[in-house]
Amino acid sequence: MPAVVDERRLCRRCMTFQEAEEAEKYVALLPQDMLVSPEKAEERMQVCEHCDLLCGSTCRACGCFIVYRANAKAGRCPKKKWQ
Repeated sequence: MPAVVDERRLCRRCMTFQEAEEAEKYVALLPQDMLVSPEKAEERMQVCEHCDLLCGSTCRACGCFIVYRANAKAGRCPKKKWQ
């Protein structure tokens, strides 16, 4: 008997990309004094993008969207790959 598919559910990876787009919009609305420079954020994102703990746009070490953590001055890599 075929499995019943709930059409309201999205796959985890697709949902992650949609939510990541919203995260980028949210970051753009934050006060500049809470954010690192765009260059620093990009540097952090590059490290994340090559990390084996990255799943879509989510860090498996801490569960956050990397765009939040990479852009925040208070952001830290839970594996200490960047500060």
